[in-house]
Amino acid sequence: MSGCGGNTRLVRLSGLACVSSRFHGVSGKAPGRSPQKLYFGTCAEVRYTWTMPANVSTTLPETCLAAVFEAPNTPMRLARVPVPRDLPPGAVLCRVRLSTICGSDLHTTSGRRIEPAPSILGHESVGEVVALGEGARYRSGEPLHLGDRVSWTIMASCGACSFCSRALPQKCVYLKKYGHLPMTVWPGLTGGYAEYIYLFPGTGIFAAPPDLDDAVVAPANCALATVVCALETISAAWFPVKACSSAAPGCWAPTLPRWPKKRARAS
Repeated sequence: MSGCGGNTRLVRLSGLACVSSRFHGVSGKAPGRSPQKLYFGTCAEVRYTWTMPANVSTTLPETCLAAVFEAPNTPMRLARVPVPRDLPPGAVLCRVRLSTICGSDLHTTSGRRIEPAPSILGHESVGEVVALGEGARYRSGEPLHLGDRVSWTIMASCGACSFCSRALPQKCVYLKKYGHLPMTVWPGLTGGYAEYIYLFPGTGIFAAPPDLDDAVVAPANCALATVVCALETISAAWFPVKACSSAAPGCWAPTLPRWPKKRARAS
């Protein structure tokens, strides 16, 4: 894995990498102990080549590695999981470039939060599009393409239920949350701690700006989004947040020092 400099440790786990690095605030200093972030990313993969349709990458493997959560306070198990090929309309398959570990994942592995098992945890991710269902598009409506570097919302929603119609997709009746689903939900690859992840139709997908590193993009859909939502909700010009030890929204708050009191919401 490239770009691992400074106070960083890299541990290879049979195809997966876990990177531990200490972050500081934008000024270079943070109050008290600086929060620690952990990352999972792909180190290597077995590649297979055969004739595939135009909307599927020719390097798509038959199986991929995933870190499977089976029980609290138990090491996750590396397992081979089948990679889906025939995607329904609107679905997307991504090769995971990087996933950060959220505080909720730590709560799950320690038993403080009850989640179904076996499952693949992880919802703060950035990936590369390797397969597309018919009509798959960005949240903006623009078509997706193979090779696009993207991130996505932490959940998929139907867009039509009573909650979705009131601009509350996170409360959708048919909600599917990445990193919180049992592996019995097809196709099983629904968490970021794997080499590939399946994105359901109804997921908001966004292009990752080329000038932002994967380590910055990955947690934006959760840690940064939490801070933005808080600022929008209280309509404050400044929102002081203490640095946290895991999800680290406090690391993001200093980057938004002059949040406008009124901000147009997406329709």
